[in-house]
Amino acid sequence: MNQNESIFTNISVTRKLNLIIGVMILGIVVLFLTGASGLISNQTTLVESYNHMLNSNIAINEINDSLSDTQSNSESVSDSSISFSDYQNMIDDSKVFILAALEEYEATHLSVNNSELSALLREQNYQEQQVQEIDALRSFRNSFTQYLIVESQLQNLRGSDEKNEEYFVDLAQSQLTNVLLNLQQLS
Repeated sequence: MNQNESIFTNISVTRKLNLIIGVMILGIVVLFLTGASGLISNQTTLVESYNHMLNSNIAINEINDSLSDTQSNSESVSDSSISFSDYQNMIDDSKVFILAALEEYEATHLSVNNSELSALLREQNYQEQQVQEIDALRSFRNSFTQYLIVESQLQNLRGSDEKNEEYFVDLAQSQLTNVLLNLQQLS
């Protein structure tokens, strides 16, 4: 074999064309498989992210429903539509439910506790979203604690000082509205 001769010199044109077509087909198959693999990976990540967001929104909506019921009951007790003892039982039940739901949210729905979602947010440079979520959760917790303090003070005043009792009823309703606003920031 001469230095000027190559492997392809002795091959017919038809075989050369078939080889070129085969290499092109192989390249297309590799590109297709790589693309399909990437799409499946993206779809899986998207489904996981969507499920996480959906579940956390469901948890937030359950807390919101409980707080809205509490607010409605608070207005009803102001109008004397329900007795204070019934109202107090509803508040206690609501408080237990909200604290349990909040603990569950922090344990299972908080994005920093989901490693796959955290990795996705890190890849997309959306880590600020996690900081905002933590800040919103902290604000919600603080406002709910403030509401519970006012509600406790209202319970202590119940029936003993009507002037201050009216003030604390209004303050409790205002605190509850603040709690609901902070909950909206969390969603």
